[in-house]
This record gives sequence, structure tokens and C-alpha cells, in this order.
Amino acid sequence: SDLTGLPLQETGCISCGACVDVCPTGAIAERGTRRGPWRPSWQPLRCLECGVGCLLEVDLSGGQPVLRPQGGTDAPVGSICARGRYGIPAAMAGQRLTTPLVRGGDGELHPASWRQALGRAAEGLAAARDAGAGGVGLFAGSRLTTEEAYLAARLARAGLRTDIVGNLELLLDPGAVPGTLARLDLPASPSLAELEAADLILLCNADPWAAQPVLGMALRRAVRRGATLVGLGCLGNETAALATRWLPVARGSLDFALGWMTHHLIEQGALLASGRGGLLPGVTEIKAGLAGADPTEVARQTGASVEELERLARQLVEPGCKVVVLHDPERQWDRAPRLLETLTLLLSLAGRLEAPGSGLLQLSRQANLLGHLQAGFFPGLLPARLSWSEASARDRLTGLWGGLPADPGSADEARGQILAGLGAALLLDQDPLGDTQLAGRFGRPAFLVAAALAETPTTRLADVVLPLAAPWEATGTILAGDGRQHALTALLPPPGGLSTLQLLIDLGRALGLAGEGAPVDAPTVAAELVGLAG
Repeated sequence: SDLTGLPLQETGCISCGACVDVCPTGAIAERGTRRGPWRPSWQPLRCLECGVGCLLEVDLSGGQPVLRPQGGTDAPVGSICARGRYGIPAAMAGQRLTTPLVRGGDGELHPASWRQALGRAAEGLAAARDAGAGGVGLFAGSRLTTEEAYLAARLARAGLRTDIVGNLELLLDPGAVPGTLARLDLPASPSLAELEAADLILLCNADPWAAQPVLGMALRRAVRRGATLVGLGCLGNETAALATRWLPVARGSLDFALGWMTHHLIEQGALLASGRGGLLPGVTEIKAGLAGADPTEVARQTGASVEELERLARQLVEPGCKVVVLHDPERQWDRAPRLLETLTLLLSLAGRLEAPGSGLLQLSRQANLLGHLQAGFFPGLLPARLSWSEASARDRLTGLWGGLPADPGSADEARGQILAGLGAALLLDQDPLGDTQLAGRFGRPAFLVAAALAETPTTRLADVVLPLAAPWEATGTILAGDGRQHALTALLPPPGGLSTLQLLIDLGRALGLAGEGAPVDAPTVAAELVGLAG
């Protein structure tokens, strides 16, 4: 039991293991860890299980990986969830793919050399590209580094002449796309330290305990310190238990509720950005959308207390109040069409979007989503936010990469072709056939190359299987959900012999992308991406 004296099953224990880290005497230890006469050798490790990107330490000296939080502003002491603490060591110690496999004439997968496997993969992908039937897609999980995502985007556009690229979880979920793209134009988010120091924390379509448990821990510390935590919409049980106030709002009407809050502040003249209200984009639309609306109509559409909505609006503009808003655009509960736009406008008008200690915190469930967007690994996007519509940008990339598709694609077009079944596909750390949410929506391609850490339902049906390096075997960078860049350093060699970066470089060469000045390692890839941004 804890300090309450209650039996363990009646406490708030979530089996995260944080008690091991904070126990002052060392009397609590993880079950199953080997203790010996050796001195632990702790090495830094960035967790890529979600968009928080906690900084951890791992000890490999005892033969079994042991993790603990390193601490700091982005991962305070004691902040490591069960998924990171136990999921990463299990993957590190699990059975891995070590040899490429190629499907033979007998229909079975057989061991092959890297040269044979990459040659067969390039042959099948190029055949589908040249045939033009069904299209070719390149999909990758969000744990790939920004540099790896950039090379994947280059391989797809220049080598395969396709814009069907991205993360299958996002591409096959139309509701997630608007929020995903909107991240490109938002200012830097508050850090976890700023979240814990906030005076008012608003949860808008967010359930941190379910999606990012470390955020749930930070919220609990903030509330204990005295912060006001207000939930707007539907909350999970654990998150709702923390809330100082909870304002239930009908599903699909959060944007209307936020629009009324904005309207109330405009009408009351309570905005810190006074005089700008009629000039900022979106204000006219907000006013038009609420024209003729009255408190009775707002209550009917949202199911919320109008008085509570207006009270919350006034709290947002209280002088000296540090406000942090958490929003999860990938959460299924409420995907109102203009939710993020209305929320951003409200915070901007209230002077809380870029104020010190305040802001909008959008932490994705995808680890390096922002890095992938920066790398142009999404339909219709080019690296470093270059625009397809600008001929100079297209010419610049064509000269650098050796080619581009004739026209940009879109997420909707990519989704349609994925559902119909592609001519060929290359999957990196994606297992759609083993995911109950994706299996029924992923049309099996005529030719499939799957690169994975371990055997999966997708690799069992692939024509070529390639061993993939894990995040702790990669060198490069990621952009966490709060927009801060973190470096990764390889702790172990990949058991398959090739890093993911080298795999993409070698496959590009097999497809004819080799050229003088082409990037050959993480630093040169990063330099090329920085050069495009400059």
C-alpha cells in the first residue's frame, strides 16, 4: 500500500514503476531484473513511444535492459510511463529479424543476402512504377528519424515517382489529416516544465492519461501545486478525476462552444489584443457563424452551460494568468470541422498563443510526426515547407534529387489508392495486417516489401522482408510534439547489419538514385535538409 494505508488494488497505482525511481532507500526494485557485482552503465535513450519524447537512461550491463528517467525540463524525475519502461526493454530483448528474406518460386520466404534482397525489392517496385497500374506507395512508422524520413521522401518522389507517402495510421484516418497539417503553422508549444507551472490548464478533446501518461503525471503535479484544470468535452476516467472543473460538451460541437467563448470576449471587449479583433483572419467568420445565436441556442447545440463557457473565457484573459491548452487532433471523440482553427483563434485573440509560459500544446501519439512533416513525408508536402506551386522550389529539388512526380498528390487521393490496392508498396516499421484498425482498410499490394524489427503478420505475406534497425540503433534527430529537436545516438549495432538510413541509401542506389553529392550519412542528410530550409 501507499501512504494512504489502503491495499494496493484500492490505490491509484497504474503500474508505471515510478516508485522504483523515487524510493529514497532503494528498497523497491523491478521484478526480474538481474542484480550483480557490476556497476550499472547508464546511457541516454530517447523514448519514441509517443510524441512526448521523454529522455531516459538505459543500462545494458546486466544482460537485460533496465530503464529509468533521466530527468530534466522535458522529463521530470519519475516521469516514465509503463509503455516506455517495459515496452522498450521487451523490444530490445525480443526476437529480431537478422537476415533479409525473399519469396521464391515455391511461394515460401528464403534467406538472402542484402544485395539480393534489395535488388529484388528494387526490381518489383520499379516494375510497378513503370507499369503505372495501381500506383506505388512508401509508408513509414513515426519512429523513423527526421533524416530517415527525408531519405524515404526522396526515394519515393525521385526513385518511385510517387507522392503516396506517409504514415498509414494517419493516411487511413481522414479525421486526423487536418490537425496533422495544421501543426506546420503553429508557434512553438510550451514545455512540460511550463505546463506544470501554468495557472490554468484547459483540456480540449484531450485525454492525456490514455494517450500520453507522462502528461497525466505532469497534470497531477500541476494540480497539486494549485493549478486550475478544466476539462472541455469528454474525458477519460483518470483524467476526469484530476479536473478541477469539467464542462461536458456534446460530441461534434466543441468548435461551436469555443466560437461562443470567442464571441463573448469580443462582445465584452475583454480581449488583450483589443483593436485587433476585427482584423485577424477568422474573426469575421466566427461572428457570421454565430449571428443570431443566443445562449439558449448555444446550450441546445453544445449541451453545455453557457455561464460556465463564458466564465472559462474570462479566465483565459485574466492579467498575469499563464494558460496552457492541451489538444489532441488525433483523438477520435470530437473532430469538429473547425475545432483547431477556432481554438487557435481564441488563444491568439486572448494573447495566450505565444505569451511566455502560455500556449497550445499538441502532443501527438506519433513519436516524430513533426520531423516527418518537416522532411516532406506526407502527400502534397515538400521538405522544409517548400511549395509545389513554386517553380523555383520544384527545380531546386529536381536538381538535388534527380526528379519529382509530375503533380503533387493529396491525402484523399492516397487513401483511395491504398484502399483499392496498390501495385506495390514499401513498408518501414508498419504492420497494417497486424493492426485491427487498419487490416480491413489496407488493400494488399500486388508486390510488397516490408522492413520490420521482428516477424509480423505483414512480413509473413511480403514478397521481400528486410531487417529494420530500431530507434536505439539509429543516429539522427527527431522533433518532439512540442516542436523541440532532440538528437539520437546509436547505442547498439543493428542485428541485421544495416541501419535504416543505409537501407534507404542502398535501395535508392538500386533504383538508380546514386549521384555525386548524394547524402551518405545522418549529418549530410541533415545538412541537405537545413540547406533547403535556408
